[in-house]
Amino acid sequence: MITRLALVLTIVIGLLPIVVSSGQARPDDRVAPVVQPEDGGTRITWRPAPPADPTLPVEPHLVTLRFAEGIAITPRVLALDDAPWAGVTGELPGAPVRVLREARQSGERLVVLALSPVYLRGNEARIVRLLDIHVPVAAPFNHDLVAALATTGPVVAPASVPPRPPAFPSLPAVRVRVSMAGMQVITAVRLGAVIAGEPDRIRLSRGDVEVPIELRDVDGGGWGGPVDELRFYAPPPGDRWNQSDTYWVTLADGARLRIGSRTVTTATGDVPSTALERGVLRGITYYDSRYPGSDGDHWFAASLDAEPGQPADQRSTMTVTLTTMLPPVSGSATLDVSTSAHTAAARSLTATVEGAGDSSVTWSGVVTGTQTLDVPVGSTGVAQVRLVLTALSGFGIIAVDRITWQRPVQLMFGGNGAVFSGSGGQRAYRFSGAPAGFSLYDITDPAMPVLLQTASSTVFEDAQAARTYLVTGNGTLHTPLVAAYAPVTLPTAADALYIAPAALHTTLTPLLDLRRAQGYRVELVDVESIYDGWSYGQVDPRAIRAFLQHAKRTWSVQAVTLVGDGSSDPFDYTARGPKNVNLIPPYLAPVDPWLGETACETCYAQLDGDDPTSDRLPDLWLGRLPVKQAAELHDVVAKIVGYETAPPGGAWRAQMIYLADDKDAGGDFVSQAEQGIALQPAGMAIHRVFFGEGPGQIGQASAARAATLAQFSSGAAVVTYFGHAHQQQWAVTALSEPNNWLLHRSDVPLLENGERLPVVLSLTCLSSAFQWPSYIGATIDETLLLKRTGGAVAVWGPTGLGVSYGHDRLQRGFYRALWAAGPPERGGERAVPLGALTEAGMRELFTSSACCQDTIYTFALLGDPLTRLRVMPGWTTVLPLVQR
Repeated sequence: MITRLALVLTIVIGLLPIVVSSGQARPDDRVAPVVQPEDGGTRITWRPAPPADPTLPVEPHLVTLRFAEGIAITPRVLALDDAPWAGVTGELPGAPVRVLREARQSGERLVVLALSPVYLRGNEARIVRLLDIHVPVAAPFNHDLVAALATTGPVVAPASVPPRPPAFPSLPAVRVRVSMAGMQVITAVRLGAVIAGEPDRIRLSRGDVEVPIELRDVDGGGWGGPVDELRFYAPPPGDRWNQSDTYWVTLADGARLRIGSRTVTTATGDVPSTALERGVLRGITYYDSRYPGSDGDHWFAASLDAEPGQPADQRSTMTVTLTTMLPPVSGSATLDVSTSAHTAAARSLTATVEGAGDSSVTWSGVVTGTQTLDVPVGSTGVAQVRLVLTALSGFGIIAVDRITWQRPVQLMFGGNGAVFSGSGGQRAYRFSGAPAGFSLYDITDPAMPVLLQTASSTVFEDAQAARTYLVTGNGTLHTPLVAAYAPVTLPTAADALYIAPAALHTTLTPLLDLRRAQGYRVELVDVESIYDGWSYGQVDPRAIRAFLQHAKRTWSVQAVTLVGDGSSDPFDYTARGPKNVNLIPPYLAPVDPWLGETACETCYAQLDGDDPTSDRLPDLWLGRLPVKQAAELHDVVAKIVGYETAPPGGAWRAQMIYLADDKDAGGDFVSQAEQGIALQPAGMAIHRVFFGEGPGQIGQASAARAATLAQFSSGAAVVTYFGHAHQQQWAVTALSEPNNWLLHRSDVPLLENGERLPVVLSLTCLSSAFQWPSYIGATIDETLLLKRTGGAVAVWGPTGLGVSYGHDRLQRGFYRALWAAGPPERGGERAVPLGALTEAGMRELFTSSACCQDTIYTFALLGDPLTRLRVMPGWTTVLPLVQR
């Protein structure tokens, strides 16, 4: 139903639905090519059957080959028999064979060739009847062999993964955390005797850049006494993941960087007592996953929209408060407004201060840029600047990212510190009320501040014009957090890694003990140690990926579990409260065709190159336990250990439940579910709950929900859902009825499956978007995993949008790997690591579909990838249908 599809997407993001058409001739329905090694390469012979319906677009047939690094891909056509094509053309390739994509997985280079049954020769469409090609220096890619091997996991340390050695600080070292811009003061006693005893070797750094310092001899006995000071200037701290900046104090040989000084003269004559004060309003009001701001993140100060002819009192506005440290004076305030325009219509942005005047700027186009407005301001208190968007032609919408402003102020310090700047060619300044014993710094270049030597405490003249100065005192002189650095001992060998905050380490012990008993070399790593070694102490998802690159190359790591929830709103700008936590950050990347940015767990596991999106296939098995606290982790660990150590048996291990939404513009979900059912061996009992009006389907919303709860509560090895979803529920069954879903997050406490825990395949959209900040604190898929008893032992689901978007290939690869060796003998159990199964699903999508590759990035395993899916097919096939 289009109305239900529109409702789901409105609940999610308010975007129009975009779906993939299923009206195409599928390559699986045609004769497959013969692929075999020959003459130092691979020969491909293909006699495609004519498309059954010439009015439908024709998909290519894909062939995957293995290549060594550095080898050119040069398919050579040995024979081609074709004929004119009168069917639908669409966008056709210019040759019957082309390289579609390539990737590397655990050091193996995989290249996908697209064989096109219809192609363009010049301007004429041709249909292929025979295609015979030879690809030099290529080897066939054996799908069945790979699926069988996947159950043992990758064991190679690939050369394609770049080296990422750690950059831990040299010892001794002191960590300094800066949370406020200004001059920072650290007394020598806080640095420790070893560092304080060698002042000429003291080095301060931020990242890999040395920062100049001033060593101030306070007690006059030579630097190093307890009250002597190390000073440095810190610009405004923070970034997307941090509200503070990390600096390091170490010892190093050679000339070290120090704050320089210069002398300024005493000004005479008519010296101005005014200057400019500047400020920045950062965008933290709303998050837009589709568009990055000027600073690269997706947080904005406001979204303004307008239509032509809109009454003034209905126009979209925002207010900017200009708060200064120094007393304001009347004059002109300048605002540099960083904007992203989402429509091309001409628009006008007006800045107004009540009772003072206004200023406007006009522009058009879908552009990101800075709009500058000069607006009159008075001298009384805080200025409130009102920004109003007016549409001049067509609908206009802009996102305001950040606003940098300056306004005139009086140089009256009132005993406090402040920062001010010269106006135009101003070089002389007169001030009053500066703190006793203040220091004056030129911070025009924040990376190279200069201490100014003055003969007067009320007036000075600089040789350089329009500089920015800092007067030390309350508001500009700060004491940062200081702590001695404890060295980190990295693992020397591991094939299974668990990355967690230190507070959760003890709770993981039963799971780690189980893994060691299973023969894995297990290491538990504090995420803070990763930040110290790979991002200089700053929270950064890229540091975790860099660490994993190092681990893969050094220890041949096979599986990684991230322990801790993550959020796209790490500082809770959305005021969601204590359930919005960021223990292990999501790797946010623009990988969703509709949402733009979303959590890309595959980006952590794809280790080739600097950019995780430059290659699609993961090199590790990776999962996440999205817990917020030790109590939740205790319950999840108990579930996993209990599931894996329970004795074999139980009829539920031979059961599979398939849930499906009804067919609509988003896809034929029942048909997709039946495709998955066809992949199961005869010994698996299949239970269907299909909402809809077709045969065997349930047409009443309440009955479909009740059947879902009943089947889930009975237990199953696997539960698979196909259909629409959002973060809180699967399906929207009937708009006019309450509880109009198959399963909602609020239903999870009602599940009574106890220890009969399934692995869940949530083949839909958004239900595994753990990064979504909410008052509730969890999506439906997270809730299934976090349920203390019952629910699921793991969920493989989506962090982004995409209905019927490659999900058929994900399940096909998953189940082909599960049954690669055939069903177990009677009474036997099949147990395959989830990491192997999910990796096989992604590989199947990569190698067999011309569509939907973004799905590889947007699916996440909520669970431990080393958890083995346990199935025990029976000998009697039972196919119950849930009747209306």
